[in-house]
Amino acid sequence: MTEVERCGDGAGHGGPARGYSWPPFEAGNEAALTHGATSERHIRPLARNHRRRLMRQMRLRAGDVDPIGRAYLEFLCRTTAKLVLIDEWLDEHGLIRDDGSLQPCMSVYVSLTNSATRTLAKLGDHLRAEERDPIAALATLRDGL
Repeated sequence: MTEVERCGDGAGHGGPARGYSWPPFEAGNEAALTHGATSERHIRPLARNHRRRLMRQMRLRAGDVDPIGRAYLEFLCRTTAKLVLIDEWLDEHGLIRDDGSLQPCMSVYVSLTNSATRTLAKLGDHLRAEERDPIAALATLRDGL
């Protein structure tokens, strides 16, 4: 019996044996999900929680941040959410695979960490530049009269 006959999928590999087939997965199935750092379904709620926490810690409301600041904030929160998902997955599965190599997600982990760090710095600089001194605003208003 040849490999093609044994697997029954015509390709000789990758299919179920003896012509069997798998039932289709339902929508939203996570059978192939690893760490979730590419899954919008997992990123979005974590990013929302990070955004709320950051806004609360900085004592800001959504209306206090201009569109550029909101973009920095959104990118930072989404990147942080991805890092958290990878961290949780690594805690469960380990940094090193059975064959002695690093987990594949580590190739993107360093890049995500760098992006989060740089975005946090840019957000901080942007928010400091946007702070308005109330006394200076009153002086500007008075000079305009």
